[in-house]
This record gives sequence, C-alpha cells and structure tokens, in this order.
Amino acid sequence: MRICSLFVILAFATACSVSTTSRRPASVARADANWSERLIDPVTAPFLWESPVVHSSVQPVFLRHEFPGTSILGGGNLRGYALQLRYAINERLAFIATKDGYIDFNPGGPDSSGWGDVAGGLKYVVHEDEDAGELVSVGFTYEGASGSRDVFQGNGEGVWHPFVSAGWDNGDSNALAGVGAYLPVDGDAEASFIDYHLQFSWELDDGLVPLVEVNGIHYTNNARALPVNQDGVDYGSVGAANVAGNDIITGALGLRWRWSQSTDFGVAFEDTLTAREDIFGARLTMDMIHRF
Repeated sequence: MRICSLFVILAFATACSVSTTSRRPASVARADANWSERLIDPVTAPFLWESPVVHSSVQPVFLRHEFPGTSILGGGNLRGYALQLRYAINERLAFIATKDGYIDFNPGGPDSSGWGDVAGGLKYVVHEDEDAGELVSVGFTYEGASGSRDVFQGNGEGVWHPFVSAGWDNGDSNALAGVGAYLPVDGDAEASFIDYHLQFSWELDDGLVPLVEVNGIHYTNNARALPVNQDGVDYGSVGAANVAGNDIITGALGLRWRWSQSTDFGVAFEDTLTAREDIFGARLTMDMIHRF
C-alpha cells in the first residue's frame, strides 16, 4: 500500500511540475532576485538534504518525530529545535552549518534531553544554466561527536557527508534532487548509508508553494555497537550491527509560503512509504528561512 502511495504521489507531482511550458519568475516577490532563487528549498531531511542554491540565510527548524511502538525505542517521540546558518562567500561558494540544537527525547523508556551533534561544511556551484533552468552543486559536511549521549548523539568519532544537489526551474514549477553518503570515521560505532531525495513543487497565487518530497536511505555497512537490525535513519546512528542492505523510504506533503523576497515559511508532514520503518513513525517539520 505504501509503495502504491509513492507512485501516486510521484505521478501527481510530475504532472504538476510539467504543466507550465513558459519559463517565467514563479513569484512576484522573487521577480527581481537571481533566477536560482525560484528553486524551492527542501523542508524535510534538514540535516542531510541541502539546496543547490548558494545564499546567506538563517533558518530555525522545529521537528516533532514519532517513534513506532515496534521500534527499538518502544514508541514515544522527540522534539528537536535547531538553527541552520549559511553564508555565501561568493556567488558560487557557501559555508553551511546544517545540524545543531536541543533535543527533548521521550521514547518508550525514561525521558531525557540534551544537545545534538554539530555539523558544518561547504557547498559549491559546479553547473549553472539559466536558459535551461539547471543548477548543480557539490559539497560536504563534517558532523562532530559533540552531542549528548542521553539523546543518542555524541557517538563515534565524527561523520563525513559528501553530497550532490541539483535543481530544475520551469517557472511556476520546479524540482530538486540530491544524493549523499553518510561516512562515519569510526565504522564500528556508527553504520554508513547512502541517502537520496526528490522534491516537486508548483507555485500558486500569493507565494503559496505546495510540494511533495521523497527521502530514501540505503544502509551500506554495519556497525558493531548494538546487535539490532534498526538504526537511527537521518537522526543519527545507534551503531546497529545488522542493517546493511536495508532500505527506508519516506514521503512528505507540505507547503512553503514566500512571505517576502527574503523570508519563507515551510511545513511538511512525513511518513514511511516502505514496510520497514526502523525508528521513523511520522514526522512534522517546520522552518523559516530568512535570507540576508
């Protein structure tokens, strides 16, 4: 049923994304901005998925994440509060700080709270074609093991995350895609995986932009910390020893509101599309992006 839902979502989003044949600015609020600003920033998977657009911004993020009762955490939820920062060094290169913040952790067992790991890096535009509406960036982040172990952060010796991100603009509709690799420095403490992402969006009047997003994770290597077959998806690795080859796909419906040329608000509800969930029950993600 969930796989069928994925195909329905993708078919609907694709039809919407190709419905506009003329290339024109998608929003009055962005009409005088660089063309690439018409690409819609992703809402979900905020710690892994990076927009290809280079800009300077501050981005508060809120997550409410539900754990399945069948997961190794025995149900419950977490609330996460983060602040992402990006600074455009020039038109092609940007510093990015993508993970930090405070976590209120309420699993099936005792509650706890603490700080998340901190991650930062760089992204660089390698291809830009305004006439074709194409933008491609590459980049990386390094996530230090600085967080609290009470909230399943601070494991191992850090993680490298190289990625590629691409966008296609078609006026009132556009698409994003991304792929990355989660590469722990200590492979015994944390499992590794490949992550991939898709977004289709189309703009309505008054700067309202409905969107569909799909995120996937394919585990490539086991860790050795815990003898379990579930791991932390995009939240972080718990060091599962039996996850290599597992796949988890989630789908999200959401909205961005382009309140002004410099400020966006985003919200999305996300659920699993595969039978395998691990610790991913459902998630609400909210953010605000203020460019400067």
